[in-house]
Amino acid sequence: MLFAEAFPHRFFDMGIAEQDMASTAAGLAASGLIPYANSFAIFVTSRCYDQVRTQIAYPALPVKLAGSSAGLTQGPDGASHQSLEAADLLARDRVEARVVNVSTLKPLDTAGIRAAAMGVQCAFTGEEHSIVGGLGSAVAEALAEREGGEAPPLRRLGVRDQFGESGLADELLEKHGLQPGGIYRSVIASLKGR
Repeated sequence: MLFAEAFPHRFFDMGIAEQDMASTAAGLAASGLIPYANSFAIFVTSRCYDQVRTQIAYPALPVKLAGSSAGLTQGPDGASHQSLEAADLLARDRVEARVVNVSTLKPLDTAGIRAAAMGVQCAFTGEEHSIVGGLGSAVAEALAEREGGEAPPLRRLGVRDQFGESGLADELLEKHGLQPGGIYRSVIASLKGR
C-alpha cells in the first residue's frame, strides 16, 4: 500500500475482479499510459486469461502484469490461491553451488541461464510452484537449445504434477522438498547418481 499512499491518484483498487483489472489496464495503455496490474498469480493467469489475450496481448499494449503469492507460501489460503535454498549446507560437504535468482519467466534471461550452467556437473531449479510449465520447464527449454556443447543434466525441484493443498507454508515446503535440507538431499543424491 506504499504506492497507494504516495500516489493516490495513480492507484486503483479493483477488488476481486481480475477481468475488470485487465480490461481497465488495457484501456489505460490504449490511452498512452503504462499500467502495472497485480493480483495473485493464479488469478492473473486464469481468471482474466481472455482479457489478457484479446485486449492486451493481441494489440501489444504495454501493460505490465505482476502475479504475486504464486506458490506454496500462500499455503494457508489453500489450493484456490496456489498457481500449481541450501548452498551453505552443500559448502560444508565441499560441494560448490552457484545460486542464480531467476526473477521473471517472461522475458526469460536465456543467455544468463545458459552462462550459469556452463561447466556445472548438474543444474537444479527450485520453485514453490509446479515444475510443469514453471521455472523448471523454462530452464529445460533454455538449456536444450544451448549451442556450443552439451547441457548439464537438470533436476527440477518443486511441486510434481498435482493440485495444491492447504497447509502452513513451512509444512508444504517441507513436503515438496523445498526447505534447505530437502534441496540439500536432492542435490547430494543427484551428484551420487541416484
